[in-house]
Amino acid sequence: VLVLKCLNSAQAIVMEKKDFRMRILTEVVSGIRIVKFFAWEESFWNRIQQARDSELKLVAKSNYLNSISGFFWSIT
Repeated sequence: VLVLKCLNSAQAIVMEKKDFRMRILTEVVSGIRIVKFFAWEESFWNRIQQARDSELKLVAKSNYLNSISGFFWSIT
């Protein structure tokens, strides 16, 4: 039960991080002319990469918890 609670909360946090990253990407794509005109590519790339890195850490944690849950399911 504890593993499932942790897994649910980790998945919720992953979705929040994914939404944040998608908002940044949408902002870049919708304003690509302005981004290119002012040469802000590097700045936006860094923001997207930071968001992606934090998301991937949480995805790894979620996958780890999911594998623990699967292990316990298979031994019962």
